[in-house]
Amino acid sequence: MNAAEQYARIREGLEQADARAAALAARCTPEAWARRTPEGGWSPSECVQHLVLSVDAMLARIDAAIADGHARGITGDGPFSPGLLGRLLIWVLEPPYRRLRSRTGPAFVPAATRTPDADVAALRAAHDRVRESLARASGLALDRLSILSPFDARASYNLYAAFAILPVHARRHLWQAEQAIAAHRT
Repeated sequence: MNAAEQYARIREGLEQADARAAALAARCTPEAWARRTPEGGWSPSECVQHLVLSVDAMLARIDAAIADGHARGITGDGPFSPGLLGRLLIWVLEPPYRRLRSRTGPAFVPAATRTPDADVAALRAAHDRVRESLARASGLALDRLSILSPFDARASYNLYAAFAILPVHARRHLWQAEQAIAAHRT
């Protein structure tokens, strides 16, 4: 897979997540959207808001790495490797939760539920910002620029992994949102 295909795959993953979130919201009442699972798991609203909070945290670091890469002239045309940690995170995050369940840090826990339309619009706007950053990163050696994880200060991964993680993370939490809705239908 060449760099153009890698960029396209990330964009497609974000577009699919946007469409999946919109479809999920369209079949929910505001009450169902805000309802937690019987076990106390997140509501669909909380799942989507968590994605927005996560994108915002990642983008701050991604954009700093992009600026650094342009300033230092770290160019490359791929294909890019996510590296060992990036590959592991992508594998672990892919739904369903067959590999690892984890708790999120307080900064990534949504404060309150919102309407389906507001959540979907916020996710789409966040993903638009990712697509803009991805366009700005074009021509950089994404596997030679790193970010410190906003989720664990002990971990860092390259810029390609950071971009590739975002649609996978979205799939994970949209799957979780679907499970939350299904929990009340059975």
